[in-house]
Amino acid sequence: MIVSARRSRPASRQCILILYKTMHILLYGSLSFFCALLVHFSVWKIYLPRRQLDFLLKFFLLFLVFCIIVLKFTPKFSLFGIDAPQNIFDYLSFCLFYISAMLSYIISYSALEADSPSMVIVLKVEKAGRAGIAIEELERDMTNETLLLPRIKDLERDGLAVLKNNRYRITSKGRCFISLFIFFRRFLGESKGG
Repeated sequence: MIVSARRSRPASRQCILILYKTMHILLYGSLSFFCALLVHFSVWKIYLPRRQLDFLLKFFLLFLVFCIIVLKFTPKFSLFGIDAPQNIFDYLSFCLFYISAMLSYIISYSALEADSPSMVIVLKVEKAGRAGIAIEELERDMTNETLLLPRIKDLERDGLAVLKNNRYRITSKGRCFISLFIFFRRFLGESKGG
């Protein structure tokens, strides 16, 4: 029993060493993403772009390039004793982490940008207090003007859909955007949705 305990110590040290070596992806990826969020919030206080999703995507990607340049050309940079990414594998992992966080935020942002039906309902029920809200009142307030039309206007504003001959049609940009969601739904074994 003593022999097996001694043999497991080097393995646990090796595991800790591997975790420590990969910690730089989490640290620098998170730090870069949160810095991008701070700059994004600051810009939004001063200027709210017309096409917010376009701006966010371009901004976050440019910020990623900026972070890579800063990390690459800062010799032997270390934070909390953890070295910055060093090789191509580190930078690819860093980019994957950052882009995953970026896309998660942008998808969440698009849901927060307009009032979601669920959020509108929850806020109305919360506003009603302990007395609650009658179903008839909810049905009266949940109209196309409050739920559907603002989303259609957002799609038009972001260039994802266009109104031609009194019909909405998806643009090539919209197809590209929606193909991402279709891919992930299929990947997860779900139907197309809609």
